[in-house]
Amino acid sequence: MERTERMNYTQKNAWYGLYLAGFLLLVPLIDLAETLIPFYALQALGLAGIVLLILPLYRINKSKDRTFDEFDRKVCLRAGIAAAILVCTVATIVYTTVLFAFESFTFTMSHLAVAIYSAAILFIASLSAAVLFQYHLVNKAERRQS
Repeated sequence: MERTERMNYTQKNAWYGLYLAGFLLLVPLIDLAETLIPFYALQALGLAGIVLLILPLYRINKSKDRTFDEFDRKVCLRAGIAAAILVCTVATIVYTTVLFAFESFTFTMSHLAVAIYSAAILFIASLSAAVLFQYHLVNKAERRQS
């Protein structure tokens, strides 16, 4: 018998988080595109980007199965802890590497902006991936039992 599994509200939002992280990775390219394409084309690109960000949220929130039970809360909590640990670890490694490579490093506001932006993207992506990974493990265990 064929089993079809539907994603719940938390899984849909996790996929949107990965989508958002990928989109945010492309945002710095708009800065480059500013010098290569005309302004009206850049506006059209920005409008298309906004539509592509809002449309999935509309589809997710339109669904009727917006349940968030105790299991979902535990999954999100564990994923949040894992994402925070990953961001802190990566930040420590990068800072230590830069410090030893240059022996003297002045942290300016432009560095801070890049660090915060990169950390936010990393946190969103790792949080979403951790949520999806936990649901994958649960689905895999359920398939083994049946």
